[in-house]
Amino acid sequence: MFDDLRDKNDFYEIQQFRAKWVWAIIFISLYALILTIIGIASILLSIILVSIGFGFFWLFYRMYLLTVIKETVSRLNFFLLLTL
Repeated sequence: MFDDLRDKNDFYEIQQFRAKWVWAIIFISLYALILTIIGIASILLSIILVSIGFGFFWLFYRMYLLTVIKETVSRLNFFLLLTL
């Protein structure tokens, strides 16, 4: 997919959420949310909210930012669910 970008452009870069400290913050927040929800809400609501939390976790893992710079134009593309 990116071989044609390398040939046609002066510069391109792909950025993703791969830093360990970012994942630690997300995981700790999700863990705290799970403990809070399980203690307060009903079981069905807990399952729904925990599923949404893991969905955000998966979304952060999948999304990326593609920066393409040519001689005449710069372009930023933000992809949520596409694969690299």
